[in-house]
Amino acid sequence: MLLFSRILRLIAGIMVALVLYFTFRDIRLLDCGNLQAWMLQWGAFAPFIFCLVYCLASLGFFPGILLTLAAGMIFGVLWGTLLVLVSST
Repeated sequence: MLLFSRILRLIAGIMVALVLYFTFRDIRLLDCGNLQAWMLQWGAFAPFIFCLVYCLASLGFFPGILLTLAAGMIFGVLWGTLLVLVSST
């Protein structure tokens, strides 16, 4: 039973990695303009998606400072600050 559980977790991890790879392979997110254009393509849902990503990243122990800086680059100082305050609490 323990071996089956480990194999199942390994398969699930591989599937998540493949989905993430095929989703983000064509996106050049390291450029500020590309990051902003990619996030704002979601329109009115962009702040909600950012909040969801911020919450999930904090649960996964991802450094919040990177997402905080990204919020400022994407949404501007005022809206980025408000989104980070809402997402982090």
